[in-house]
Amino acid sequence: MRFLGILASAMALLGAATLLAFAESNPVPLGGDLDSLDFLLLNESVQKELKLSDEQLLKVKEVIHDVRQKHRSEMEKLRDRLKLLETMRASGEEVLKKMDGILNAEQIKRFKQIRLQKDGLRAFSDREVEAALRLTEEQKSRIKALTEELSQRSKQTLEEGAGSNFESALRKLAALRKHLLQKAVDGLTAEQEKAWQELTGEPFEIRYVSPAGRREQSKAQSTSKGDKK
Repeated sequence: MRFLGILASAMALLGAATLLAFAESNPVPLGGDLDSLDFLLLNESVQKELKLSDEQLLKVKEVIHDVRQKHRSEMEKLRDRLKLLETMRASGEEVLKKMDGILNAEQIKRFKQIRLQKDGLRAFSDREVEAALRLTEEQKSRIKALTEELSQRSKQTLEEGAGSNFESALRKLAALRKHLLQKAVDGLTAEQEKAWQELTGEPFEIRYVSPAGRREQSKAQSTSKGDKK
């Protein structure tokens, strides 16, 4: 059970290319890609950051359930892992579009900021980011090189950390990801960097809890309520 929490952290840290390579030996749940928007919306730490009300949370879960069910039969038939992940991500985008009317403008803005922070270097290929930054060809080439470096070094780091050193490898991977992202940001002009900061907002660390961790939290809450009685 604890592995699921570690796996979620790994998937969140990996870039698209490394994600596919990693997925070759680790099954991707048909209920949703660990790197997709719907999975991000179901994360408790994200929900708290967005300050979702009980009513909003219920509606969010209903939308995610409906969209997943809509695409489930299609995803079950797919055998190409790349197409499967692309379909999952498209499903996540569909969920985001349905958030209008459920989340308010500030919540949607913050969610998009968190999403870009999570995406790391991949965020530079986002349409809104591309339009806001207007990267030069030289900057695009530099970011592409950094992305390729991240993919290669990520795979190597995870392979070296297979087994008992996997969590240590994840910490190294997180540091590498942060370092290479900062190198990309350092290559921006002052105006571009200001736009980037507005797009990504205040730094936020997404926390992942394994099923076992959730049970422990639930047990602690139940105990706390019992003591108050």
